[in-house]
Amino acid sequence: MDSFLKKKSVENVADSKKEECKIPDIENVIDCNFCLPSSVWNENPQVTAFPCKVEKKAAREEKVGVLVIEKGDQFLMVRRPEKGLLAGLWEFPCAILPDEAATKAKSSIIESTVKELGVPSSVLFSKRFIGEVVHLFSHIHTTYSVEHLILDSSVKVKSSKKEVMWVTLDEIKTAAVSTAMKKVLALVKKSETKPVKQVANKKRKRSPENHKQTSIKSFFT
Repeated sequence: MDSFLKKKSVENVADSKKEECKIPDIENVIDCNFCLPSSVWNENPQVTAFPCKVEKKAAREEKVGVLVIEKGDQFLMVRRPEKGLLAGLWEFPCAILPDEAATKAKSSIIESTVKELGVPSSVLFSKRFIGEVVHLFSHIHTTYSVEHLILDSSVKVKSSKKEVMWVTLDEIKTAAVSTAMKKVLALVKKSETKPVKQVANKKRKRSPENHKQTSIKSFFT
């Protein structure tokens, strides 16, 4: 029985070696598209024979005006187009600003964008500039110029052609909102925090003239 098993094992090893011989060596594969052809390597057997890495294009700079509209405990947000960058996500009203546009021109671009959302133009004068937020995409470096507008509860926003919604702060945390818009909101909330007032050092009250400290000269007169 043992001899029979040994004979079978020897036969199996021999068969496996025959199958291995059928598999060509990776260095001898003729139709390999991953390795350099032997003709190229024989002419220039150096690292320079391999193709160089293509340089990436420099990311373009872009400036976007964004207006955070707040009413009570809710914020106005607009859905982005279904195609393109950040497709279908929600954002605060935004408008791409020309590079060399004047301050008034940039302000009018944002105002015209907000008017399309049904916000009355009479309340836009109360918006205030908060600051700028920089966000880096893979191929775009975007600088958001952030403004904040607080609407009174009596202000009515008309219907808009775009898809808009009012959301609370907690709803924004779980909604389909980009990281850039969350940075914008964080900047607005940071500006709302009042700085802690420092208590001024109280000056020492001067004592009346009759309680002046005795001069050292008086001891030598």
